[in-house]
Amino acid sequence: MMLDSSSLSDTSHTWLQWGLMSAVLLAGLGMASTASAEDLKIGYVDLRRALDNTEKGQQAKQKLQQEIRSKQKKLNKKKQKIKELKKELQSQSMALSQKAKRKKQKQLRKRMARLQRMYMKLQRKLTKKEASKTKELFDEMRGVVEKIAEEKGYDLVLEKGETTVLYGEDAIDLTDELIERYKEKEDDDGGDDE
Repeated sequence: MMLDSSSLSDTSHTWLQWGLMSAVLLAGLGMASTASAEDLKIGYVDLRRALDNTEKGQQAKQKLQQEIRSKQKKLNKKKQKIKELKKELQSQSMALSQKAKRKKQKQLRKRMARLQRMYMKLQRKLTKKEASKTKELFDEMRGVVEKIAEEKGYDLVLEKGETTVLYGEDAIDLTDELIERYKEKEDDDGGDDE
């Protein structure tokens, strides 16, 4: 029952990607009616890479991983108690009466079900927490992207992801500039993450 922090973000990030992609495409369609395709200046950013290369993003990831490790320890302790109870039941099964054996088996099933519920609840909670923090940081980055786009005359900036931008010239990749400016913003804000 190991929690995997990378899989936690996959679902929330995919929904975020689709939402952003839809908004960008709708905006692009609106702009396409007023400008020819040759006149459009398009760029892209890799928000996931930007998040991984900024202090706030790294801090958020570390904090979540610490929480996962802490919760995993608690789950492991409960799992160990269940193993001990199961071993005890197996070793005593010949000596126990049917009634006592059924009682211990029922107790074992209850603990296993409780552990499973606890695991699922924890996984949902951590996924929600990560999605919330990621959205918060992406929203901050979106403001920086908008400034870059305005300053450099971009009509459209897409988010690069596994399913969104399949190909893009490095010349229109604004990720490094986003990271640099976001780091400057972090420094101006004092690097606070809350």
